[in-house]
Amino acid sequence: MLDLYTSDKHVDAGQPLQLSELLNYLKSADTSGMGPLEALLVQTEAMGDPALPSQEQIAILDWLNAAYSYWEQQFPIEQPLASELRSLLPLLGALAITDKSFLTPGAHSLHQLLDAVQASAVGWQARLGRAGQNLEREVGKAVARARDWFAEGSVDLAAINEDLITSLGKDRGRAQRMAQRAVEVEQGQMKTALVKIQAATMINALLLTHPAPPSIGEFLKGPWHDSAQLVLLRFGENSKEWAGMSATTEALLDSLQTEEAAPTDEEGAQGGSRRQQLFEAITKLPRELKRWLLSLAHDNHGVEEAIGIVEIAHMSVLRQQDLDAQTIEPIPVERAPAAADDPEVQKIIGALETDQWFAYLEEKSDPLRMQLKLKNGAGRQLFFTNQAGIKAMRISYADFARSLHEKRATPLYSKASFSRSLAHAAKLSTQADLKALGTQGTLQATQEHKASIKRDKEKDEVARQQSRREQEEEEQLRKEFDHSVQMQHERENAKSTATPKSAPGPQKNLSLKLSMGSWLGFHDGDKPLLAKLAAHDREHDKYIFVNRNGIKMRDLSREELHALMEKGQVEILESRSSFKEEDKHARSEYRD
Repeated sequence: MLDLYTSDKHVDAGQPLQLSELLNYLKSADTSGMGPLEALLVQTEAMGDPALPSQEQIAILDWLNAAYSYWEQQFPIEQPLASELRSLLPLLGALAITDKSFLTPGAHSLHQLLDAVQASAVGWQARLGRAGQNLEREVGKAVARARDWFAEGSVDLAAINEDLITSLGKDRGRAQRMAQRAVEVEQGQMKTALVKIQAATMINALLLTHPAPPSIGEFLKGPWHDSAQLVLLRFGENSKEWAGMSATTEALLDSLQTEEAAPTDEEGAQGGSRRQQLFEAITKLPRELKRWLLSLAHDNHGVEEAIGIVEIAHMSVLRQQDLDAQTIEPIPVERAPAAADDPEVQKIIGALETDQWFAYLEEKSDPLRMQLKLKNGAGRQLFFTNQAGIKAMRISYADFARSLHEKRATPLYSKASFSRSLAHAAKLSTQADLKALGTQGTLQATQEHKASIKRDKEKDEVARQQSRREQEEEEQLRKEFDHSVQMQHERENAKSTATPKSAPGPQKNLSLKLSMGSWLGFHDGDKPLLAKLAAHDREHDKYIFVNRNGIKMRDLSREELHALMEKGQVEILESRSSFKEEDKHARSEYRD
């Protein structure tokens, strides 16, 4: 077995060091700038000790140093964490000499501990601040516990390893949930940005060929553009609803063209035919416009004002008055993403896998460590988060491919990194090589690692399903709320035309015994708002409401909430009676 770990260094044979002496030298060795063998020899020379390690021990320490150097170069960890781990080198040397299982890559608990640390710290940076403190603290505790081996002669490295993996696993789980929320927000923003471009493209194309009065231009570029985006978000670009809105836009602009500009029928007649078409359009368009003005769905005055602008323009056309029609400036939008990238870019981006880590060199800054979480094919963009699961970067396919080519972005790898480095230093590259060393421990560690990955994926899938369920529940609540607001507007409109009656009493149950997580609908502002109760600040007697992503939407005192309820401007849509149990479980999980 040891024939595989031959050393290129030559050390003159001398009196052999006793094992206890060798371990004492390793215990006090300073390996911050050198390997364990070199640090040991520095001490023996300073002490004038002629004794030396045996050739076998020299070969083992030399192999260990080569493996550790390779590990630091190929799987780098940032400072000061890297220095913390390097203080384990003397212990690694002592165990390599005294424990035969250490000579099997991946079989020893300390191999597995370093594998786990590097896998968890591949994205760690000091710039994370508080978000990265727990990992740094837990690694420091594990290193200190492991080095107790020198004082006690033995420590339970497997238990230290298990405790560290458990702690770091919880951090990773929280970061993954944060990253999933960031991805969902990013997907929403990407979709919103894309539909804004699509809606503007449809309207701009018609404005280019249809002169119109400035007032109509303002209407199309304002509430109509907003409504077009809502139609696309709700129904999609291939839906009959989007086709209907596009047709209504074209019909509106066609109805405002003069007889000279209007298309003729098959017989070339314009006059009576054109006038008849206009009358039909004037009759039909208001109903169609109201149907698609989703951005003004709860603003009856705004709808009537918009329809009035169109009707005034139609009256001018009927009276053959000058409309002051002109070519309307297009809606300004960002450049739409290219339908396809350069074949080389496609090849590079296609080879990238989500969850891969990268170091990205920013101008005048240390490299940013970030993890690929989303490929947006429609927008031709990549989305990255940091170690804490917070958004780190959004970049186009082409720009990131260029960064990879220019070495400003470099992949970072993990997965059994230290064990692989030990095998590499021993020039073991195949399973047959490992088997020759009796590496059943390595194979077992690999299987355990794969099982761990599978468990993590299952947890991620559960989190994604939970997020989808919450999103569906919120969408259902929003529909109910929109319907409720619409019915209330209709009742108020009906009351305004009826004989005045005495003011009704409060329409709501004014009890504020709301469960945490209850969804409430507010319609006291310009736009209805859906939010859930996240906290009750008892000291200031304030209720704090957030959206589905946990972003604070508003806070109200008890009196303010009472007042809104008395006015019927708050709709209680859902109250989770089991929230206390859910919250207790969630808090317990977070503390763990």
